Amino acid sequence: MAECDVVYMGKGIEDILCPVVLFDCSRNHSNRYDFHVFRSLQKFRLFIFKYSFRMASINRKGTACLCFVLVCSFITCFCAYSEQPLKVDRIREGAKQNLIESAERWLGVREITGRNDHPMITKAMKLCGLPGNAGHPWCAACQSEIHDKAGLPAPKSGRVVDWFNQNVVWLKRFGEVPAGFDVRGMVGALYYRHLGRYGHIVLIIGEDKNNYYCYEGNTNIKGSREGDGFYRTMRSKESISALADYCLNGKLFFEKYDSYLQKVMK
Repeated sequence: MAECDVVYMGKGIEDILCPVVLFDCSRNHSNRYDFHVFRSLQKFRLFIFKYSFRMASINRKGTACLCFVLVCSFITCFCAYSEQPLKVDRIREGAKQNLIESAERWLGVREITGRNDHPMITKAMKLCGLPGNAGHPWCAACQSEIHDKAGLPAPKSGRVVDWFNQNVVWLKRFGEVPAGFDVRGMVGALYYRHLGRYGHIVLIIGEDKNNYYCYEGNTNIKGSREGDGFYRTMRSKESISALADYCLNGKLFFEKYDSYLQKVMK
């Protein structure tokens, strides 16, 4: 029997079946990391409907069978919602890996004449709506290109401050970064007192007790914010003033961080 041939009674039962079967499958069904989970739930629920309506066709107590169907449907919906934190973490893990792989394309990029010039830099600048040969600082623009290549919505801006107007998960005034945070894949901001603002951005790829390991542009082996290339660096945790996470966006970001942010921002 085909999956859609669910024991027809009269005209069929699609009008009854579809609203319940698709109740949770419609949530985030376009996300390639989520769909297989909901597809499994859908198959299970279709099986329950097939069995129950067969019973109803030979048993006059069809109401009891339909109640059984509805109970099973809501149980599977509950399971889907209870697994949501795990699904969000799986989605973020995939996005994080894509982001780090995207950043690795930049390793080895060095300014050709020391004037913020290189084909990759030009590409990143144009993505941000800036001329590619004007010699603008490019630490934020390269992060725009990296996130764009990874398929993640993020600011297309050459200004560091624009990266910390949204998706912010931690500020220095909150205290220590929570131990449960997976900071890999987050972007970090460095604050400069003489500028009075965030003046440099890094992509965090790892950490130890006291340091973050980063990929960053427009720097050098000494960690300058006016360097000559894209490097793998080590920054002290104390030097980072803000963290933002673009591996999750919209509803997924809300589900991951809202309870924490509500707590620290009271």
